[in-house]
Amino acid sequence: MSPFSNLTPLAVPTGPAVVTSTLTVSGAGPYLADVDVLSGLAHTFSADLDVTLSSPAGTVVTLTTDNGDKFDHVFNGTLWDDDANPGGQVPYEKNNGLVTDHPYADGPVPTLVPEEALGAFIGENPNGSWTLTISDDFAGDGGTLENWSLHLSTLSGPPVTASTSAVSSTPVVVPTGPAVVTSSLEVSGAGSYLADLDLLTELTHTFPEDLDIALTSPGGTVVTLTTDNAKSSDNVFVGTLWDDDASPEGQVPYVTTPGLATDHPYLNLTAATPLAPEEALGAFIGENPNGAWTLTISDDIAGDGGTLENWSLEVETAACPPPPVPAVAAVDNCGKLRAAIGKAKARLVKARKRLKKAKKAFAELGTVGAEKAVKRAKGKVKGARKALKRAKAKAKAAGC
Repeated sequence: MSPFSNLTPLAVPTGPAVVTSTLTVSGAGPYLADVDVLSGLAHTFSADLDVTLSSPAGTVVTLTTDNGDKFDHVFNGTLWDDDANPGGQVPYEKNNGLVTDHPYADGPVPTLVPEEALGAFIGENPNGSWTLTISDDFAGDGGTLENWSLHLSTLSGPPVTASTSAVSSTPVVVPTGPAVVTSSLEVSGAGSYLADLDLLTELTHTFPEDLDIALTSPGGTVVTLTTDNAKSSDNVFVGTLWDDDASPEGQVPYVTTPGLATDHPYLNLTAATPLAPEEALGAFIGENPNGAWTLTISDDIAGDGGTLENWSLEVETAACPPPPVPAVAAVDNCGKLRAAIGKAKARLVKARKRLKKAKKAFAELGTVGAEKAVKRAKGKVKGARKALKRAKAKAKAAGC
C-alpha cells in the first residue's frame, strides 16, 4: 500500500517566514511502533531551514535546524529515520547519515537521522492530523515542499514490557584533549527485545563543548549523545538523563529549546536534564540488550578535563517483537525495506573500495597516517556489513 502522503506543493518563501503542511492518517493501529518521514523539500540554501513534525497528540519533533550548510536541495528526497546511522564512533569530524554532522554537498541525502528522535512519538495513536512546519530564517533563498509522506508501523495495543537497570560506578578520568576514554557496563537478565533505553550520566567537565560522547550496544550499534554542545558551561552533564522523549515541544522558529542536546539553553553549573540526544537511542530498538555496553568520551581540545563519576542504563524490553497491525499499518514497508537493503549494499561496496585504496596507499607510503586510514576504512567496512545485516533482518522479519 502507499504511504500516507501530501502531494500538494507548498512554496517556502525567502525568510523570515514559516509555512505548514498537514496530512491525515486513518485506519492505522492505535499504538505507534515506528514512524519515518520522507521529505521532498527543495531549497537553495539548506542551512536556512528549521523543520519540525507534530503529531495528532501535539508532540513536536525537530528534524533539522540550520543543517546542510550552503548546499542546494539536500532534503529533497530524504528519508528521516532513527535507524539511518548505525555506526559513527567518536571522535569524528563528519558522520554520514547524522543530520547534525553529515558531510553535505549539493543534492539529496537519501537517509538521515533527525536532530530529535522520531521515537518520541512511540506509543501515541497516529490517527489524525500530522503537521510539517518549515521555518526559513534568512532572506535571499527559498524553495518548495514538493511533497512529504509518513511511513508507519503500528500495533493493536501496547506490548507487555519489563524493566531492568545496570550501573557502572567506577570513576574514569577524562583528561585534557585530544584524548579518548571508555567505560563499560554489563546488562544481564533482561528480555531479548529492547523496547526503550534511557541513559543517566554523572560527568563533570569544565568546558563540555570539548566533548563528543557515544554509546555502543552489545550488537555494535553506535549512537552519538552529543558533539560540541554546551559551550563553556561547566558540569552540565552531571545528572543528565538522556531520553528520546525529553523534548516534547519546541516548535520552530526558535533560538533555543529546552531538552534538545543541540539547542538546549545551557547554564553554567546547572544540570541539563532531561536531554534528547543528538542521535536517537531508538536506533537500539529490537536489539538484544544483554551484554557489554560502552560509553566512549572524546575530549578534542586541550585545556579542560573532567571525570565520568558513574553512569547507568534503564532498559525496557518487550517479551517478543510486537506483531504489527496487518496491511494498513506497515504502509509500503517492503518497498522501503528493500530500498534500505540496496542502500546498505551500496554503502558496503563503497567502503570496500575505500579500504582497497587505503591499503594500496599504505603499501606505497608506509606512513602512520596511511596506517590510520586503513584502520578507519576497516571500521567503515565493518559498520557497512552490520548495516546490511540489520537491513536484511528487518526485511525478513517483515516477511518481505
